[in-house]
Amino acid sequence: MLFQLIKWIKSKNPEVKIIWDPILKASAGFEFHSVNDHNILKNILKNIELVTPNIPEMKQLLSSDDAEKNALEISRYCKVYLKGGHTQNKIVTDILFSENKQIKFDSKKFKNKEKHGSGCVLSAAILAHLAKKKSIEDSCMLAKKYTETFLSSNETLLGYHKKQK
Repeated sequence: MLFQLIKWIKSKNPEVKIIWDPILKASAGFEFHSVNDHNILKNILKNIELVTPNIPEMKQLLSSDDAEKNALEISRYCKVYLKGGHTQNKIVTDILFSENKQIKFDSKKFKNKEKHGSGCVLSAAILAHLAKKKSIEDSCMLAKKYTETFLSSNETLLGYHKKQK
C-alpha cells in the first residue's frame, strides 16, 4: 500500500522529496504494520529521500539487533536518519547516513517524559528545511534543534511548537 502511494505521488511530481517516519509500533505495544517483504521495502526506500526510524524501528525493519548495521544497509537505497532517543544514556546521538558518510548529532536527554509525535515533528522539520533548499545535513541539524525545543517545551506528553529565532 505504501509503495503504491509513493508511486502515485512521484507520478504527479517526480522531483518531490518524500520522508518516511516508519511508525511500526505504538508505545503501548499496538503494531500498526510491518514490512516483511524485503523487495517491497527496497522499492519503498529507492523512491524516497530519507527514512527516519528510531533504534527499535530500525531493528524491526531488517529483523536484526544491530540498528547501525541495518541503517548502513538501508543507506544503499536512500538516506537514513537513525534516531537515538531510546537510549538510556544522558547524551542522545542521532546519526545521518548519507552518501557514504555518517554525521552524528548529539543532544542531552531530557528528564521530562517522552513527547507523543516527536519523531513526526523531526521528520516534518527536516522536510520543511529541505523545501527551503537547505542541504540534507543542515536540514537535519536545524530539525534536531527544533525538536529539542519541542521536547523541552513542558513536562507533559504534549509538546509546544515555538517560533524559532
